Amino acid sequence: KSWNDIIDSVKTRVSGVKPGEWIVGRGWHQEKWEKVPEMVFAGFPYHDELSRISPDHPVMLKHASGHLVFVNQKAMELCGIDQNTKDPEGGSIFRDEKNRITGVFNENAMDLITQVFEQSKTAGESQGNYWLSCVEEAQNQCLKHGVTSFHDAASTVVEMLRYGKLAENEALSTRLWVMAYDNPDNLRTYFAKEKDQKTNPYFRVGGVKAFIDGALGSYGALFTEPYADNPAVSGQLVTPESTLEQLADICLEFDRQLCTHAIGDKGNRIVLDVYASRLDGKDRRWRIEHAQHLTKEDIPRFARLGIVAAMQPIHCTSDAPYVEKRLGKERAASGAYMWRTLLDSGTKLNFGTDTPIEALDPIKNIFAAVTRKPSPDGAAFYPGQTVSRQEALYLYTMGNAYSVFEEDIKGSLSPGKLADVVIVDQDLIGCSDEELFHAKITHTIVGGMIKYRLEGE
Repeated sequence: KSWNDIIDSVKTRVSGVKPGEWIVGRGWHQEKWEKVPEMVFAGFPYHDELSRISPDHPVMLKHASGHLVFVNQKAMELCGIDQNTKDPEGGSIFRDEKNRITGVFNENAMDLITQVFEQSKTAGESQGNYWLSCVEEAQNQCLKHGVTSFHDAASTVVEMLRYGKLAENEALSTRLWVMAYDNPDNLRTYFAKEKDQKTNPYFRVGGVKAFIDGALGSYGALFTEPYADNPAVSGQLVTPESTLEQLADICLEFDRQLCTHAIGDKGNRIVLDVYASRLDGKDRRWRIEHAQHLTKEDIPRFARLGIVAAMQPIHCTSDAPYVEKRLGKERAASGAYMWRTLLDSGTKLNFGTDTPIEALDPIKNIFAAVTRKPSPDGAAFYPGQTVSRQEALYLYTMGNAYSVFEEDIKGSLSPGKLADVVIVDQDLIGCSDEELFHAKITHTIVGGMIKYRLEGE
């Protein structure tokens, strides 16, 4: 809830680990703090207090968006970062007017920290059994919230090989459709070998993930105009267009879907331009992940090019408190979270949660989609862009199935399709907004087998 809460959490952790071990965390968002620290730069605190309470432990705290890390002095020392360290291409080390490093590293600048962390003992202990326990917990959470199929939006070749083994051993209870996220050489090698692998109903690598820009909360989303509350910046191009073109060619060669993260209007335009240069009229269903802020001119291009807009309704209600501050009212009203306009233009949409950036619960996302509110008594964010309940349910079921060429086996209760079923304690079409917001999953059925049952049912 506040910077002080974070300091207290780190202080508690410091007393429980040996000096030199990394302390890591994730999930904070400066725009959602109830109290702002006295000293801030671009809305973020300085590292002084974090460095004071943890002089012997490197600390790395990842932003809720996943596009920024905040670190202390010890972490910067271990990573060899000082006043002379230059910003990498597609990333920024935040420095104040006196050129003092504040502790904030966004987009590609995060690599300066994370690459050192990943080589540390602390990171090494995070592999193997820990990875398996994370997968198990993730599956349990999916089943609890009625998620029978999951689009994994960035897995390396190493991770995909692990998932493949789990699928072979029938250890997956949620169906995974994966976007590969690795360097081009590794992707080519993996896809070439994958041709000889057997298909598995619980695991398929159908896409390639790319990032064109960052996030709105960290000033990384790339816009045609500067941020209203930070006029010195307009976002980050985190992947060169030439690299995105290379990934597009790999997708064409191996018949995979290119799925590119784009949040700012300029980021979306760049992706649309690259897609247009490569698409050949075939039904390829390449996706833009988020498609969050768009110009009026670019909206019709989605339908014209056959591009799927993979959107997350809860981003709208989660970001709403600071969208107008970032963009101004005009841009917020005309181009932010344009679900209704995209649908009416003929664009194919699918809805997701973007977990762990937001909560996994699809019910809360459906509520956000039909009300543009964070809660039943909350304020609606430009409600003219809402969708109907029927549309929201369709986009969460058939929309997702269509977005990965699985509409023949998933997305509806039809003869011959997979017996993946969710039972809810409310009529999601006819219940009140209050009842919808508090609806509970009572049963999750995957492949005809009950995988989750609400206690007492």
